Amino acid sequence: MLHEQTPKVEKQAKRIAAGKKPLGRNPKTDPVAHAKDVRQMEYVASSLYYLTCELKRLLGVVVLKEQSILGTKERQEELDTLLDLFSELCEVAHKSIKEEIKKLVRHIQLALPGLVGFCPELDAVQQRAIDQLGEAAVHLIGWAWLRRAILEPKSEKLAADFAPARASGGDRTL
Repeated sequence: MLHEQTPKVEKQAKRIAAGKKPLGRNPKTDPVAHAKDVRQMEYVASSLYYLTCELKRLLGVVVLKEQSILGTKERQEELDTLLDLFSELCEVAHKSIKEEIKKLVRHIQLALPGLVGFCPELDAVQQRAIDQLGEAAVHLIGWAWLRRAILEPKSEKLAADFAPARASGGDRTL
């Protein structure tokens, strides 16, 4: 919306330079200040996009890190950092959007415990998988899980590539 106002601001600046009064109720007449506002809104928009993408990633079932999968504690630390970044973004946001970002942060804070409630049980499943297959194999499975829409294999075909379950040692299914 600010981009659309740029020609109007430039027109108002030309009116003032010509010795005329600006038109409108609250006319913007400084193209430099307007350009600064536009850059600030672009920064906030791109930052908000990045942070929401990170939030989506951290709320996924599988969250990869360097060579393993994120556990509950690490996931929570990442989410806490993300919330801090949302709050910092709110501080630099233009007043026209600041309240909306505050509402978003508050909504995320309230919803977060319910959104990550599955994580402790997932940790146990992931640990059993690591015990049976090794951390590198579980990381690879997690990587494939995140790209399952692209890879499109049938689950039976994937399962056939794993070693058969051991007959002894009790039930060690994932």
